[in-house]
Amino acid sequence: MMSKVLVIEDSEPLLNDIVEMLSLEGFETLQAENGEVGIKLVEDHQPDLIVCDVRMPVMDGYKVLDHLRSNRETANIPFIFLTARTGRKERLEGMQLGADDYLTKPFTAEELITTVHSRLARNHSFHTEVDRQMDMLRRSIILALPHELRTPLNAILGFSEIMIADSEILTRNQVYEMSEHINEAALRLYRLIENYVVYANLELLSEDEVRLENLRKGRTEYPAISIAQHVEDQARRQNRMDDLQLTMAEGCEPVAMDGDNLAKVVQELMDNALKFSKPGTAVEVIISCGEDGLNLVITDYGVGMSSTEIRSIGAYMQFQRAFLEQQGIGFGLYISQRIVELHNGRFDIRSAPSQFTTIDLTIPFAKPRSNGFH
Repeated sequence: MMSKVLVIEDSEPLLNDIVEMLSLEGFETLQAENGEVGIKLVEDHQPDLIVCDVRMPVMDGYKVLDHLRSNRETANIPFIFLTARTGRKERLEGMQLGADDYLTKPFTAEELITTVHSRLARNHSFHTEVDRQMDMLRRSIILALPHELRTPLNAILGFSEIMIADSEILTRNQVYEMSEHINEAALRLYRLIENYVVYANLELLSEDEVRLENLRKGRTEYPAISIAQHVEDQARRQNRMDDLQLTMAEGCEPVAMDGDNLAKVVQELMDNALKFSKPGTAVEVIISCGEDGLNLVITDYGVGMSSTEIRSIGAYMQFQRAFLEQQGIGFGLYISQRIVELHNGRFDIRSAPSQFTTIDLTIPFAKPRSNGFH
């Protein structure tokens, strides 16, 4: 398809020359004599690329770019600046606003066409990669989610049918054992649905500035103690208390995350550490107080991950699905990472296949509360 290029330039002769060069190359062109007209054309026609002068009356190129980058619908349109200056300060200012390239006046037709083609090609490659990843995500959902739902449902249905059919001959111990299996499967199903809802809410929340601001107002008064309790609870549930090596700092300041989100992060990370390492191997947890936040480091010596797997972390990814029997579709790690990052925290992963996995995160300290006096 013919690419659409918008040219914003206050010099009429140069504007006409650029439009002619692009038209001869086969581009559909739009033209504007200043930034305000240019923004209106962007909103009405959604060009594939913008070529814009820096110094213009009414609205200069920096303001045009800032306006476009702050609007979700226009934020990713490739943007090339035209400038008579080549100073480092001017280039830095443009790049900080999100300019993709510069053309210094005077320039040749070949330089213009080459730059435009190059930027369009890069943008096409970017969207191709996004489409590829979305296709992987869709396929992963189609393959993994039904399996994850069906497995616990089959257990619930199977054992309950046996209990109904053989109710008159089953012993008390048999009923108890089957009830345990049903309860375990129901809890697995509940957690899957709960995590799916959490994941969906996080994605919606990340696009809502008001809700995001309210999220960051959350607070946990004694975070180190709270984290330690959740860590021990998870280890106890999986009969791994002997493997737990817990080191906890005293007296950490309150953190800017409410108790529910803090619990979710710790529970999911500990569940992964215990699930993907064998009983008898250590799970190390270090809770410390940094300068700007509380630091939590969790290390297990289990299956580990490659650098490629770490880069591919997503809500519907579970690594080596065909080779590992552990349950879950990769929600936990992704949810924990998203919660920490949405709270302006830091989340790092270090791992090596068949050796170890270390999750190292920081949760910012909460701002001091006002005493209410004026």
